[in-house]
Amino acid sequence: VVKEKIRNANLIYLMGGDPNLQLDFINEFELKNEIKNSKATILGMSAGAMCMSKYSWMLPVSERYPNMDIRKAMNLSGISIYPHYNTDGEILDEYTNGDETTLKKDILFTAKNYGECYYLNDDSAIIENNGNLIFIGKNIIHVSEDKIEVINGW
Repeated sequence: VVKEKIRNANLIYLMGGDPNLQLDFINEFELKNEIKNSKATILGMSAGAMCMSKYSWMLPVSERYPNMDIRKAMNLSGISIYPHYNTDGEILDEYTNGDETTLKKDILFTAKNYGECYYLNDDSAIIENNGNLIFIGKNIIHVSEDKIEVINGW
């Protein structure tokens, strides 16, 4: 039934929450190819956007996520994103958001070993349309193996 709903959908919305639980669900019910092959517009919020990524990574940021956990995600557009990185456009040595702390060394490790990633603040988004990326919002941080750059979209 779920696969049929996905095949007939005009819009698929992947919610926030725990990206690992969401990926487990997608994999357990073999929904990845259904979603990837869907003609629907696909939106992802927070964890949902991470599931749409090439890789989903949970950096060791809190008691809830004490270890680095990197998984292949659905790879809908060939990029990876990390949400809720609300800075003024810089990768800080240590960034705290609520009870979570992200370390620069972990960000650089993931870029070196798993490819580029876009760190998004809560007021930003990336739209992929036929291989073209459109950036919405300010202070989107693009981290690759050899550079860190700030992207200011519209």
